[in-house]
Amino acid sequence: MKFDFSDSTLKDLISGRPLVEQVERTLAAPDGTPQIVMETVPITVLAIATVCMLRPTPEDGKLSFNEKIRRYKLGQKLVACSSSQDRVLELDSDEVSMIKTITGTLFGAMVVGQVVDFFEAAHNKQKQPTA
Repeated sequence: MKFDFSDSTLKDLISGRPLVEQVERTLAAPDGTPQIVMETVPITVLAIATVCMLRPTPEDGKLSFNEKIRRYKLGQKLVACSSSQDRVLELDSDEVSMIKTITGTLFGAMVVGQVVDFFEAAHNKQKQPTA
């Protein structure tokens, strides 16, 4: 199933504003030397899914080698999608389930609910018959 991550910004449900995070970026200064700057960027479902696949989790010590490789390969797909222009990615139901499960382990209700809503809305949209 194809998922369009181009408009997947998470929102603070209380304020209605986008959830944001500070990220470090390395830019070239006018003299060519690297300069580290902090940038505020919106948190997206794609970013959450990528974190879930590539960052350590409390259960990592219990995971099999094959499961770690499976997460790594999905993480690679997600990173490639975040670098693409259209931000559309084909995911199977097992991959979506894995993203939702790990999101539930690592994040709170506000993030988990919006990630689940994103995947369910995309799934329901694709099930609708076309006119």
